[in-house]
Amino acid sequence: MQQLAGALRQNGLIRFLEHFAELFPTTHMKDLVVESMGPNRIIEVAGRKVVNFGSDSFLGLDQDPRVQDALRRGIRRWGTHNGASRAFSSVRANIEAENKLAEWLGTEATLIYPSVTLANIGAIPGLVGRQDVLVVDERAHNSIQEGAKLATAATTGTGSDPAVEGAIVGAGTVLPSTAYLVYLFKRGTFYPFVPTGHEQRSTEEEFRLRSLVAGDVTVEADLDRWFPLWDLPVG
Repeated sequence: MQQLAGALRQNGLIRFLEHFAELFPTTHMKDLVVESMGPNRIIEVAGRKVVNFGSDSFLGLDQDPRVQDALRRGIRRWGTHNGASRAFSSVRANIEAENKLAEWLGTEATLIYPSVTLANIGAIPGLVGRQDVLVVDERAHNSIQEGAKLATAATTGTGSDPAVEGAIVGAGTVLPSTAYLVYLFKRGTFYPFVPTGHEQRSTEEEFRLRSLVAGDVTVEADLDRWFPLWDLPVG
């Protein structure tokens, strides 16, 4: 354990957290107990009502009466557990939900994951392969890091730059020069990147690539988001 602790302390972030814990030993929220929860992310802690800015309920649907009623109906029909992992079987409710979601999104099919962690660990290895390069922010969620490790793609860090939270996908021989499609995870869009030399790019060929792929992928409309990605280990 001493060797493990020593190895961890080689990381600057770990040393910072240790220093922070020494300066403010009572500020960490790991022992926080929430007494009650209300709408609009209001929680009660130690007799005080505060707003939870760290909530995972991004849409606030946990307090929506329609969702709560649907859960009650589902529990009466299916119980509190579906009986097995989806690797073994799927209950009809899962299939119906995914079909409705696919229809609403206008896509061929959807897959519902019960958590962000499982989505990243399950989806990333299924979407990329050895010919792809993932560009992952070094401060991205741990499940993204683990999903990248499970994938067979090469992975490169991007520091803390949120501009390049995407996957670099080689565009083959579509253009005479090296060309890439960059996928922006948070926006669900692609943009072309055609480097021609040291910190140089060809906007003409990027526009040409955009016209070639526009019918197959969603191209990022905001040209300011066509960030140059210099010195990436891709070839």
